[in-house]
Amino acid sequence: MKKQLLNNFKQGIVYHGLRITSVVNGLEQNMRLVLFIVSILIAYGSLFPFQFVMTDFQGTDILSWLFTFNQRTTRGDILGNILLFLPLGFFGALGIASYERTKRHWLTFLLIGVGVFYAILLQALQLFLPSRIASSLDAVANLIGLLLGIVVVKIMATKKVSQWYSSEQVSLKISIPVMLCACWLGFHWFPFIPSLTWAQIEFSLRPLYHWHLLSPFLLADKFIAWSLFWFFIDKAFPFPILNRYRWGLLLLILFFQLVFVRNLMDLNVLFAAILSIIFINQVRRIRIDYCVVILLVWLFARGWYPFALSDNVQDFNLTPFSIFLSGSMWMNSYLLFENLFCYGAFCYFCFIWLRDWGWVALISFFSLLIIEFGQMWFIHDTAELTDPLIILFLSYGFSQLILSHPSSSKTIVTSV
Repeated sequence: MKKQLLNNFKQGIVYHGLRITSVVNGLEQNMRLVLFIVSILIAYGSLFPFQFVMTDFQGTDILSWLFTFNQRTTRGDILGNILLFLPLGFFGALGIASYERTKRHWLTFLLIGVGVFYAILLQALQLFLPSRIASSLDAVANLIGLLLGIVVVKIMATKKVSQWYSSEQVSLKISIPVMLCACWLGFHWFPFIPSLTWAQIEFSLRPLYHWHLLSPFLLADKFIAWSLFWFFIDKAFPFPILNRYRWGLLLLILFFQLVFVRNLMDLNVLFAAILSIIFINQVRRIRIDYCVVILLVWLFARGWYPFALSDNVQDFNLTPFSIFLSGSMWMNSYLLFENLFCYGAFCYFCFIWLRDWGWVALISFFSLLIIEFGQMWFIHDTAELTDPLIILFLSYGFSQLILSHPSSSKTIVTSV
């Protein structure tokens, strides 16, 4: 009897050891590809439109540029460069989070070193792009974004946080909800520059006086978005969130929105946020397959709103991110946060329902492609390939994060 128990115990150790090893190896492989895709996107955004002009630079000129930090730059560029490298640090740290401590530290230093080299290389290549202004300050901003991404994962991987969630793989368990909540807050708080002046507060409150701006469609649109936000908040926290804490969190979000520059309060957003808390229990009862259908209809409606047909059929822009990179970086970054949140939420629910990243990718990509083609016949919209590619990347990245979690194969969700 004792011998049988000892054999069972040894087999259990071997099984769990192999299972943990497979999780680590799977996570490493999955994050390696995600990290490669993020690196390509960063290079694409930094070097677009790739119209290089060879210039005769002396070595001393490049060294002088590298160690000069008084180049002209804007707050929008600084924020953009921080956000550009934040995913690199986040996914890089996530890929090494399962290693033992010593190896993890060495790989973290390696990640920082490679990140710094990559940032300087991209800025140096911009010296040969007449349409871009190379700045060593941008490389510093890239480094800050890289470090912020690493710090977020380090916080999620601490023992205290692991105890809260009763899991050794917290960074995998909550990474998607945390990212999506951050995107929704980024949409409301961008550009994250505080201004504690009455002029700023009065400017932010001004739209609340215009009741004619209330729209049934926008109210429904923001209600769905806020309901999704509360869903992901519940997923990100280790304990149930009572409604009184939701009210407090909502007030905190609105307060920061008031004091961040260039932010405007919106009646539709305000009423939708309130209604989303009031009806949260009813929303929770919706089945997961119904949620996917509702979100799909929501994406189509958002893509074609205000449903005004154009007299002429517009062209379809096949160059990814061309409009984003050639327009106002400030406004485009603001809208990117909202799109990442909406598309990411759809991918998350699709994968929880279907459990197959291939089907999720097909449904997501072709749905967005149909939306973009439809925009050729609507005014106020520009048909392009950017959004289908974004949702394709999100569907793959999220599926790999979910599949890498040890309990992913046992998780079955039937309702919100």
